[in-house]
Amino acid sequence: MEFISKKKKLTFCNRNVEDAAGDEDGSIKPTQNAQLEGFIARLPNCANRDLIDAAAVDFCYMNNKNARNKLVKALLKVQRQRLDLLPYYARFIATLNVYFSDIGETIIAAVSSLMYCTRSFHLPSAFYVVDL
Repeated sequence: MEFISKKKKLTFCNRNVEDAAGDEDGSIKPTQNAQLEGFIARLPNCANRDLIDAAAVDFCYMNNKNARNKLVKALLKVQRQRLDLLPYYARFIATLNVYFSDIGETIIAAVSSLMYCTRSFHLPSAFYVVDL
């Protein structure tokens, strides 16, 4: 089998096939962008294992580099009041990391830099001055 990548077209077994990932510069078609935004909006409602596993499968169908970057940004912007979602997001990331290792690497790098910055710039919460 011969696999030759061309601009916006793929030649596979002497057949031309449209590139499902979009353009080479990482842009997303408007319909794919709308699907991705809807997917990211649905993500906080996935509050059990079955729903988060189904969401991981759904994301695999809209996968490209730009979509993965938007997903990472959305996962890092989890609301601080929704700590119940963190185990499910961790399961989601672990499931996708098997196939798309850049998602896990990016999340780990962002969280560890956030933790490092928080630790290095930590100031005492209050200074008490006692007048004698």
